[in-house]
Amino acid sequence: MRGIRHDRDHPYVVKLKDLPGFENLLGQADNDEQKNKFEKLSNYEIHLCACGLSKNKPFCDGHHAKTMKEESGKIYLYDKDGNVITTLNKLTDSEDGNEIDLPNEYE
Repeated sequence: MRGIRHDRDHPYVVKLKDLPGFENLLGQADNDEQKNKFEKLSNYEIHLCACGLSKNKPFCDGHHAKTMKEESGKIYLYDKDGNVITTLNKLTDSEDGNEIDLPNEYE
């Protein structure tokens, strides 16, 4: 089993216009129609999974909605369909019984 700690209950949002060098990919707009297309494209957002439950990784598919009622400090184990199997207060090593500390993804 592989344990991954996810603390976010919403996706990461990447706006194309905020990516370094994005404006270089478009080139120069020659007319108003191209300018409008470039403007629409520059406002496009990509939503990346941050909860770990998406079936379309790395993209968000809305499964983070299942994490909205999670209680702080508890560990939730999900099955492959994104359903909660069980909750734990801590993880322990099966060999020595010591508590396993999963690092915070923001540290």
